[in-house]
Amino acid sequence: KVDRSIRSAGSTQVFFVEPFNLFNYGTARTSIRLPGSDPASGLSFHQYATDAADAQSVLDNALAWSARTGGALLNTEWGATTDGAAITTQADQFDQALIPWIFWAFTSEAVAELALPPSGSNVVASTVDALVRPFPTAIAGTPTLISYDSASHDFVTTWSTIAPTGRKSPAGATTTIAVPELDYPTGYSVSVTGASVTSAPCARLLTLVADHRVSSVTVRVSAAAKCDH
Repeated sequence: KVDRSIRSAGSTQVFFVEPFNLFNYGTARTSIRLPGSDPASGLSFHQYATDAADAQSVLDNALAWSARTGGALLNTEWGATTDGAAITTQADQFDQALIPWIFWAFTSEAVAELALPPSGSNVVASTVDALVRPFPTAIAGTPTLISYDSASHDFVTTWSTIAPTGRKSPAGATTTIAVPELDYPTGYSVSVTGASVTSAPCARLLTLVADHRVSSVTVRVSAAAKCDH
């Protein structure tokens, strides 16, 4: 009923529903359906398993739900910790599963005082260092791989130039990758197969356009002592 009411008002946004709480710990799956059989809807789930294997079970269950229903996936809550190693492990798992995420903090996990600017000693370094990582913010096609090594700062992403609709992405469509200064303070180099870089050297938003005839693109970003494309 809620879905129908929202759609009748002209809304086109993705409509999300949440599973029962036990889903968020990897101990239960969900039989929740797409609300109103709405194809523009999905599952908003949390991930609070403390064990890496259970955390992976949460993601596996979410992917199984999406495969069964066709619904979108968005992790809208995880973290609530300052354990950098745990944050890194779980962020890696999300990337490998190609699931977008929103980190949860009771303020103190990210900044000491909300009334002060999020910089300097007011920032919780263990949290921020683990969370800040390169990430594609827009892909002209369908993502097939996102991988980041936080030790070496090597980032690799690949995508198909065929969009989720089944159609080839328009010629000249731009893919955008955020490349944070925190991870690449002195610069970065880019190695590309199947596309051309269209942004300036060491731009914090790396932009690329796929070559017209290719079916896939591979991009590797590596730390460098100076800007180099």
